[in-house]
Amino acid sequence: MRVILAAKDDEAREWLAGVLGSGGYSVVVLVDASPDAPELRGAELLIADPESFKSLGDAGPKRRLLLSARGGMVDMSLINSFADVLAVPGNPEEVLARIRHVLDG
Repeated sequence: MRVILAAKDDEAREWLAGVLGSGGYSVVVLVDASPDAPELRGAELLIADPESFKSLGDAGPKRRLLLSARGGMVDMSLINSFADVLAVPGNPEEVLARIRHVLDG
């Protein structure tokens, strides 16, 4: 499974990429989210922060998870647009379980 990860927060992005890699996922990191990025083609899941989702629009996979800093505020108007919200850093097993749930759904 190929997962696209787009986030401005370096620490969150690196932590999540490590967790995804340990879970057997192929991870492509988009530092600068662009709807024209060729990496978006063929991916099964897009995980991104709100700013990156605004930049990407509808480009990329339809399965999407919203990335949020643990303890951070999430705009409630965004929550209905995503399968789930990942708060990072967190329990790696929980993060992988949420991702499996979205991909199996």
